[in-house]
Amino acid sequence: MIGDREVRERSMSGRRPGVDPVQATRHDVANVVVLGILNAYNLSLWRPFPGPHWRALWLGGLASPAAWEACFDGSEGSTRGFIALLITYLLADSAYLALRPRAVADVTRIVIHHGVCIAAVAVCLLDVDGLGYLVSATAWVEVNTWALTVRRLLKQQGGRRGGQGHLHAAATVACDALFFGSWVLYRLVITPSLLLVSLHIHAATTPRPATWPLCPALAPVLAGFGLCYLNFYWTCNLLASTFFKRSSHGPSAEQMCLGHVERGPAKGDTSLFLGS
Repeated sequence: MIGDREVRERSMSGRRPGVDPVQATRHDVANVVVLGILNAYNLSLWRPFPGPHWRALWLGGLASPAAWEACFDGSEGSTRGFIALLITYLLADSAYLALRPRAVADVTRIVIHHGVCIAAVAVCLLDVDGLGYLVSATAWVEVNTWALTVRRLLKQQGGRRGGQGHLHAAATVACDALFFGSWVLYRLVITPSLLLVSLHIHAATTPRPATWPLCPALAPVLAGFGLCYLNFYWTCNLLASTFFKRSSHGPSAEQMCLGHVERGPAKGDTSLFLGS
């Protein structure tokens, strides 16, 4: 049983109670590297920003499938390659967590989360031309996850050293800006927009009732509703933990929001694909 004093000490240093700090750090470092590669690959599938297509998207085209598709520049082969890399990462992360369960606070929830994501992404492989850009745009959330993970590692490093140098402080501020900025942009703006895009696509490709369960366009719709609910739920948790529930020695806002601190059942993670 972990005492209150140890909980406070681990919270201040960024360590999560009940989690092996060595395994957790190795898992975070691996995710920083892999997600960095995954994000770079994903962003390379889109047209350079800024440009006329992006202006059309942001100036009233966020709910338009045509506007999103115009910004997407990935070929069928490169899109399939990205989806294959994404599924490989999810399988590898699940296998690692099965072997090193103390790297995270709730292995079962994360493995189930990964399995559901693999199923949703795999269904989209049935129609890469029509749904590939939706998978890619949805995976932008991993930029936010990458920033969160780097931010956590920086705070752990600062806690171990008992202070922060100027470079460390600047890197932490940059990660804070990327984390909160991408949170608002992706979770509160882009995610609801992608749900509307999915509904437009599904309305245009509604199959006969006999084939309804196998319709590839249904997967983004179901995922979109789930993501909208979870993202707004997590945002409310983040705001509440930041402004109302955070004590001077308690866990950070994102730790409470993401369930990294063992205070009852884990709340969930902010990533569509990363459950750590």
